[in-house]
Amino acid sequence: MPVVDNTTEVEPRPVPPDTLRIAPYAVIGRDGTLQEGLSEVDEAPVTGEVVPIVKRPGDRLHAGSRNGAGSLIMVPDPSRPPAPAMAVPVLAGSALVAPASAESIEVGGDVIGPFLVKLFRRIVWIDVAAVAAAAVWVTLHPGLASIDGCSLILVGLMSPGLFLVWPLQRLALRGWLKAQRLHCRNLDRLCDLLSVRQLVFGRVGTLSQGRLRIVSLQPAPGTPPAELVTLAISAYQNIEDAWGRAFLAFGLSHRVHLRPVENVQVEPGRGLSAAVADKAVVVGRAGWLEEHGIAITGLDAAVDEYRRLGRELLFAGIAGTEPRCLGVFALADPPRAGTSLLIRTCKKSGLETCLIGDPADIPTATLAGLTGVGRLVPAAESGDFDQAKTLVVGRSSDVALLRRYDNAIALGQSALQMMPQISFGIGREDTRHVLDFIVLAQVVARRLPVTFLLVWASGWPLAAEGFGLLGLTPLLRFACIGGGIVIALVQSQLLRLIDSLANDEHED
Repeated sequence: MPVVDNTTEVEPRPVPPDTLRIAPYAVIGRDGTLQEGLSEVDEAPVTGEVVPIVKRPGDRLHAGSRNGAGSLIMVPDPSRPPAPAMAVPVLAGSALVAPASAESIEVGGDVIGPFLVKLFRRIVWIDVAAVAAAAVWVTLHPGLASIDGCSLILVGLMSPGLFLVWPLQRLALRGWLKAQRLHCRNLDRLCDLLSVRQLVFGRVGTLSQGRLRIVSLQPAPGTPPAELVTLAISAYQNIEDAWGRAFLAFGLSHRVHLRPVENVQVEPGRGLSAAVADKAVVVGRAGWLEEHGIAITGLDAAVDEYRRLGRELLFAGIAGTEPRCLGVFALADPPRAGTSLLIRTCKKSGLETCLIGDPADIPTATLAGLTGVGRLVPAAESGDFDQAKTLVVGRSSDVALLRRYDNAIALGQSALQMMPQISFGIGREDTRHVLDFIVLAQVVARRLPVTFLLVWASGWPLAAEGFGLLGLTPLLRFACIGGGIVIALVQSQLLRLIDSLANDEHED
């Protein structure tokens, strides 16, 4: 039989027109249909599915997913433009260079700011009317006409402090956000959050911890717990998927002595079989054990209770001439700390909360019930929300969802690195910071108009002197000008009195 040397490099043949070649382990940059090839594709950044999916000719390929070991040829979808390039960290020497910070990429707005545009326009019209009245007054009283008087009227009606209110507030906002490790590329965008009436949370890891954990187990009758744990964890000790990490974390925390493992065969999404201590161990879904001739008996009560609690179940057994079931493991993705507080606060504030997920999926429905989320929304309907009234929150697995909406918050450093141009971001792994952006917008919207009017009023005595109605000393003139600046400065420092919701220590 001839031997095939797989190490020989073969020149790739040309691809047909209107098609793209996807190299092994490359990120797929376009939506399209697989025309040729077979490979396991990791769709976790797009769909949140932790298990790679085997793609065959005719299957859909999603932009942002990563190809496996096979070379693919796809037909791009002409209705979908290429996905924008993602920022990739650059290694400079031994240090990891992160994307530009909020301070370095912030786009400077106007000196008035979006919160004061309407009020400033009204003040301008009032000042124009006052200047016209001043012209008529000076015409009727020629003796009052002077350069000093006209200057006092102009300075009094348009106090220098008016142009410092928003810049000082913006400087204070930048410092507060930096202290809380919050990312806001353009502070003018905070104004858009005033119309938000709905919070939409992404799939895996936004409201939950984003990783499965073994929360309970039940040995089969006659099986010692140590045998169940040792054989199952030993079989999964070299597997780097979500189940393998859960088993390994459980083994480390309980100091399980692992046995040597051989002949590991994995079926993604179903389970594995391996030889552990001369025993054919099978771990996975119930159907996976049945395929190996292992009947699940004596666990009905535990299985019913775990399913009622919304746990993900993995069974373990020994195959061979005398197959037997060892027991069942219950896995869950617990909610993040403070998630219930966040949802309760949203409800009290009149904000609707939604979670992207399949309503028929028991773990997802359980997470929604534990946290109090208003409703579950299938991923196919995630693009039907009102842009102006919706604030979307997601992690790196929700990049496609975050890019659909202008008001979006990237949660976690990995999501911020993948989307450096996003408007809002949270560096900490705490979803409660989501409300900080909305609270900041509301506080600024309430305080700035009052401050603006006080600063404007501080210049009225100068205008009155220009009209000849008052007589002020030079010291009082400087006090009127400086008073407006002091008011603007004090108002910006009041931002330090605002507490972050994530700094409140509450137990769910």
